[in-house]
Amino acid sequence: MPGGFTGKILRVNLTTKQISTLPTEKYMDYGGGHGMGSAIFFELCGAALPFEAYDPRNLIIMMASPLAGTFMPGAGRCEVQGLSPLLYPAEWFGHSNFGGRFTAQLKFAGWDGVVVEGASDEPVYISIVNDQVKIESAQGVWGMDAWDAQLEISRRVVPDLKYGEWFELAQNCFTTQIPAVVACGPAGENKVRYGALLHGPGSQAALGGYGGVFGSKNLKAISAIGTGAAPISDPNALMEARS
Repeated sequence: MPGGFTGKILRVNLTTKQISTLPTEKYMDYGGGHGMGSAIFFELCGAALPFEAYDPRNLIIMMASPLAGTFMPGAGRCEVQGLSPLLYPAEWFGHSNFGGRFTAQLKFAGWDGVVVEGASDEPVYISIVNDQVKIESAQGVWGMDAWDAQLEISRRVVPDLKYGEWFELAQNCFTTQIPAVVACGPAGENKVRYGALLHGPGSQAALGGYGGVFGSKNLKAISAIGTGAAPISDPNALMEARS
């Protein structure tokens, strides 16, 4: 794979609990996160349209840019896509985005993006730790606001983490980081059409109502943390361009 891409996109089906991958290379001609996510959506959903945004067939697609996880300023935004409940009564394809650490941690974990389909029969969150991906129960987290949910999920993923100290995330994989978590709040859980997604102290995907799509899937949050690095073909050239 060329620099900027890990080579794989995570695909999680909450109905069947199947976890699989999509090859990044297949979508690279579409450019960055927006183009690649759009191509994935219409490839996987196009033949089934039209259906409503809260239909389990809808996708939540969260894509990183090729420069996410590098030192390039402004490259950390996460593209969020899928049918938008906010566009009622014509719930058509839409998109939003947010900043923060989420796309960097996805890259460090080895993923260029996440595609979520289906709907769980009970509240869950998705935990990504390097190449280990689990669908976890959100019991005790469902009902929390998005800030408290991020803290609780971080404690579950990285128990006993003390700031400034190393934690063995996996065998021979250490970190001082906390997970990057994007979550919906009670508005999203109750499928409010303008429900937002929150990451960190205030980075929001505030357009499109994708918090409501999380809620329709019984998905409270996605957590990502990794111990790898974003692949760069020519680090010196990148730093030169940055300066």
